[in-house]
Amino acid sequence: MNLAEFMARFADEKACEEHLIKLRWKDGFVCPKCSHTSATLVHAKHRRDADQRAPLFECTRCHRQTSVTAGTIFHKTKIPLNKWFLAVYLVANDKRGVAATTLSRHLDVSYPTAWLMLKKIRKAMAERNARYKLGGLVQVDDFYLGGVSHGDGKSGRGTDQDTVLIGVSIQRGGAPAHCFMERVDDMSAQTVSEVLSRRLAPGVTLETDGYPTYAACAKDLNVTHIVTKSSAFRLLEWLREHRPTSYMAAYLAIHTGMRMGEIAGLQWRDIDLDTGLIQLERTRYRPKGGQDFLGPPKTFGSRRRIVVTREVVDELRRWKQSQQEIERESWTPESFVVRLPNSAPPSPASFNNAIQIARKELGLPPVSFHGLRHTHATWLLESGVDLKVVSERLGHSSITVTADIYAHVTDALQREAIEKLQRMMRSRRANNADSDDDEDL
Repeated sequence: MNLAEFMARFADEKACEEHLIKLRWKDGFVCPKCSHTSATLVHAKHRRDADQRAPLFECTRCHRQTSVTAGTIFHKTKIPLNKWFLAVYLVANDKRGVAATTLSRHLDVSYPTAWLMLKKIRKAMAERNARYKLGGLVQVDDFYLGGVSHGDGKSGRGTDQDTVLIGVSIQRGGAPAHCFMERVDDMSAQTVSEVLSRRLAPGVTLETDGYPTYAACAKDLNVTHIVTKSSAFRLLEWLREHRPTSYMAAYLAIHTGMRMGEIAGLQWRDIDLDTGLIQLERTRYRPKGGQDFLGPPKTFGSRRRIVVTREVVDELRRWKQSQQEIERESWTPESFVVRLPNSAPPSPASFNNAIQIARKELGLPPVSFHGLRHTHATWLLESGVDLKVVSERLGHSSITVTADIYAHVTDALQREAIEKLQRMMRSRRANNADSDDDEDL
């Protein structure tokens, strides 16, 4: 709604009060004193501009008279409601923030009055935001304010500047939806957990840079914790430099969602680099106390084809070329994609050992190699990929298995869909109301 439409809709005090009545008593009047639902309308002559305002509601049981503005920021105000509504509109629609001098000029009120109005509006907005809880995928991080004069010149964690915790809920496709910011005294797990418990809805997926405090909070709140894409790629870069064999295994897990045994059993003949397809025909098993061996996948769903991106194809080409240069004539299409420098296939357990070394070196939260597969699935679901496609890609026996494992993600997507539906219905109701008003005119 642009400014002209807003001014036309809320042109006088009565129109503003009628709108407040619809918002406050959607299902009919309820007495704030005795909760009775029947009332008579009273036109009180002593009220300011009484002939231009909506009547009071007098409860038929306790006879208490209630104004629709009672208990709100407009309670007992001497400023016309249409000026209040305009002030709210200006504050809500200016991303840069509105100064009291600007309100004073636009509303034709004194500066002290504009300052008081702005203070009340900001307080109401803060109280409303404090009650809102972020759901779905929520990215959480911390930053620091105050400048050199406020602290000791240090940057990042450890500075004496003010610490601010920020959380952003992410929609499908990666667009931000809602956020919160709150100053905290320190970054201890107890302090951060207290803030997140108030700010996050149950069943969220917490995405962070891997700082140990966030890992402890996720465990305390019993929510799923994944590292950001940047942290996942930091993990890959460390493995590329220090554990090349495990690097390719982790790369495939993050980009394809394959299991450890499937990656350990993958041969070059299973990959068509021209079409970007991986055909999974075997997996490497390690029985307890026994030797590794190759065998067919356990379920029919695990025997599958996985489509990979051009980026993954290019990385596999470079990996294949480096192997061929080292092994020369000994290289064959039956060679394993991931294997040790002596050409022997690695044990799947070695992949997880390398991951633990890497995440400790980088200060990342506890994560297993199998967790990289979960990270891949979560990114797909949050990007809007259909659950059935994700299930087939992961090789689950049925879509029910996928739904059970990633219920926290699918529930968040449902909440997001319902919120969008509610916003659409409210918008249509408002448009219908405008149409009815036009017909009456």
